[in-house]
Amino acid sequence: MNEKVLKCDRWLERGGPAEAVVVSTRARFARNFPSLPFPRRAREKDLCAVLERVAAAIDHQPEFAGGARFYMASLSELDRQYLRELHLISPEMEKLPKHRALFLSADLRQGVMVNEEDHLRVYALEPGLRSYEALQQVIDLETSLARELPFAFSPQFGYLTSCITNTGTGLRVSALVHLPALSIMNRMRQLVEWLRSQGMTARGFYGEHTENHGGFFQISNEVTLGKNERQIIELFSRVLEEIIDREERARRELASNPQLEDRVWRAYGILTHARMISTNEAMELLALLRLGVVADFFPRLTHAEINHLAVAIQPSHIRAYLMTQHQEHEEQEFHEEERDRARAQLLREHLRKAL
Repeated sequence: MNEKVLKCDRWLERGGPAEAVVVSTRARFARNFPSLPFPRRAREKDLCAVLERVAAAIDHQPEFAGGARFYMASLSELDRQYLRELHLISPEMEKLPKHRALFLSADLRQGVMVNEEDHLRVYALEPGLRSYEALQQVIDLETSLARELPFAFSPQFGYLTSCITNTGTGLRVSALVHLPALSIMNRMRQLVEWLRSQGMTARGFYGEHTENHGGFFQISNEVTLGKNERQIIELFSRVLEEIIDREERARRELASNPQLEDRVWRAYGILTHARMISTNEAMELLALLRLGVVADFFPRLTHAEINHLAVAIQPSHIRAYLMTQHQEHEEQEFHEEERDRARAQLLREHLRKAL
């Protein structure tokens, strides 16, 4: 595997506010060049021109000195999957790599995806609930890039994007949240309906068109047209505070349930003794373990560690783990059974110190 890809795990080592519920916060702008077709209709020479212009502009951004540059077509399938599991690229970037790239700042807090749905997806990624900090970072980066790159803008509609829901500011603010209590108590449908009424949406673990695993969801604003950045971030922050409050109240309700305590300890027993385990089962059991951390059953286990494990047990991370175990330098395919064994081993190694 690409060594620089493996080092991208470092962003998971940081903690943040409200990390018991909010794993990370992202703010991103969608931007396009005015004289070129959007990526899905662009010719190869147009996409190459976009990539060259963005790369030249990134050279002048001090935060990106010493950072990473990943040209998707030059990465292996495993490398791309790994970046997607880290939430650093989208599933679309992973599956269609030609003429696409990711530029990351040295501290992994800022990134630019090139030729995804739009010419640029400029983002800032922060651990925990740091919506205002993420927004300020992405504003600063977009402002700096705009000095060198022309962005398509309409006085009537704002920034022009390939998807109408991004037109306007082009700002999408999102949070990866873990809601095991609301999921267990079957309250997610009610929450999703409330989110829609607020102009927000809930998606799966990897965003749009992906499934929920173990109570992990991505919450984001739905529309940017007609709203400015302040209005979007204030709405987002109010909604996240309400989600956190609902999840914490649900956790307190569950804390007095002796059946839940039994389920938590059974989950711990399986995670620390199983010899084979699938991704989906492990995610469901980690959700229960989160409730055990809240109830102080596991004094040496932190929410940040659970957040890290939720990514470390994903398929490409387990493949990388197996390659390290076998001291393989070339990428290897492993049977599902072997991956399930490795996942169980990794969980045992990390969780037996929890008590």
